[in-house]
Amino acid sequence: MTSRRSFLERTQLWGFISLSLIIVIYFITRIFNFAYGPIISIKSPKPGEIIKAETFFVEGNAKNVKNISINGKDITINQDGDFKEEVIAKAPYTLVIIEAVDKYNKTKEEVLEVGKE
Repeated sequence: MTSRRSFLERTQLWGFISLSLIIVIYFITRIFNFAYGPIISIKSPKPGEIIKAETFFVEGNAKNVKNISINGKDITINQDGDFKEEVIAKAPYTLVIIEAVDKYNKTKEEVLEVGKE
């Protein structure tokens, strides 16, 4: 009887520890999202790149984002956070301002300067 009771106590203890660990990990990820806000990574074009065409595409990825815009125009992102938006190139250079807002209203802004040939 004592071995069965001991087994039940150990099972309950491990269950409690496992549940506590899951809860702690969940809150750590939530705190990370709150602390760092939106994350923007631009794949193309590269900063300072020279564009020959009249238009070019800005491609990248955004994480922890509620709204995102390029030069003040709202854009859409897919489920993975990828975006691709066409921008008109202006001589001698074009400033591309990417602004993202997360669900806590923290903002992140990336400025990309692209030259026009």
